[in-house]
Formats: sequence, C-alpha cells, structure tokens
Amino acid sequence: MRQITIKTSAIAETLQILNFLRTQDGEQMAWVVGAPGSGKTTTAEYLALQYQGVYYRMLTNQGQFGLVKGLLKSIDNNTCRSGAEGMVKLIGMCRDKQLALFIDEGEKLTYTHLETLRDIHDGAGVPVFIFGTKIHDNLHEHPQLCDRTHFHRLSLPTVQDAKAISKRVGTEKFPISIADDLLELIHRNSTMLRQIKRSLAYIEAEAMSNQWSVVDAATWGDRPLLPDLYSMPDERVRIKTK
Repeated sequence: MRQITIKTSAIAETLQILNFLRTQDGEQMAWVVGAPGSGKTTTAEYLALQYQGVYYRMLTNQGQFGLVKGLLKSIDNNTCRSGAEGMVKLIGMCRDKQLALFIDEGEKLTYTHLETLRDIHDGAGVPVFIFGTKIHDNLHEHPQLCDRTHFHRLSLPTVQDAKAISKRVGTEKFPISIADDLLELIHRNSTMLRQIKRSLAYIEAEAMSNQWSVVDAATWGDRPLLPDLYSMPDERVRIKTK
C-alpha cells in the first residue's frame, strides 16, 4: 500500500482537543483511550509529526529515570546523568520549543511517571497527551492529575475512514480503486481501523495478483475480508498443550 498520510476521524477529533488545549494557560493534559487497533499510535505519531510535538512509546518496566532519558533522546538525541538534571533539561526544551508530548502505551505508566509528566506539563506549560487502552485504576484518588486532565475515548471508524484509507491501495504505476459497496462491506465487518487496513492490504494483494484495477463487492465475491492469519483459529486447529 502507498505511504499516503490519511487524516482519519480519530486524528481529526484528537486534533480538536490539541488545538483547544494550546489556547489554555494551564490544564493542558489529555488522556486518550481506545481499544487495540483503534488508531491510538497512528494518531499520536501523526499529531507529533504535524503539530510541533514529540512522540514517545513507553517501554515495559521502564523507570522514571528511563522515561526522562527516553524523552530527551527523542527530542534532540540529548541525555542526562541524573533524573533531576534531565527534568531541568526537559522542561527547558519543551518550554522553549513549545513541544507537546504524546506518550503512547499509557497503561505502562506508574503514578511516578504520571507525576513526572505533570511536572513537565506544569513547568513547561505545554500539552501532554497520554494514549492507552485504559485509564489507571483509582485515578480519581489523585485530584492533582484528574483536575487538569481531559479524558477522551476514540470513536469507532467511519465509512469515510475506510474510503480515505483505500486511497493507499495499489501503487503509482498500478492504482487500484475500491468500490463503495465493498468499502461499506468492510466497514460493517470491521470494528477497528487496524482491521480495515488489514482487509484493504489483503484485497490489494489479490487485486495485484489478478490485475484488477477496480474491485467491487461482486468482483470480490465470497472471499473472506481478512486472511486466516488474522482470524482466531477454532478448536480443531488450536495447538493442544498439557
């Protein structure tokens, strides 16, 4: 599929929040929640690239110092010898460059991480977005975080999202058009953006093999919309373990 930037509805609605928060003197933190495959990472990376920000993906079991060092490296390949030194650098860089932070894999954040991000937010006066599959349990017990955080759940993909993503199907030498009836069928059977992308990639491979320049529902026929690779196996083919 062609590498074309697609502004999905998930990106558009999160961008509205970013634009609003940039107008605020404080309370510029946001927590964006979505199921796996809903477009969280794509949204975070897109906003960081297009709207003066830094994307950072949390690592499993990463400590507070690791987060600080990771953010410094992501901003300008900088580093630090201690957490305190790193925080001073981070706050200064974010404040001077007015860099928004987009933190992915938010479910891996501890409350120490959250307080670190709050300190950067308060000290630099920049938006801090956290993307994850869920919000921390008992977050309401930390009003210093809740009171300045906007919470948003990503919407399900629309038919228009499917149509927009279909513009990536094919190559410059062999563009492939996906008809509306097939796109609507994909949308009805897909609950996440990732599933739509996988279906379109699967259809693209078949179209390239058969030299179809246009693919509609009749042409596709009764083929599955996703290859078996992306389907949970039934009991007959699951590996039995003792």
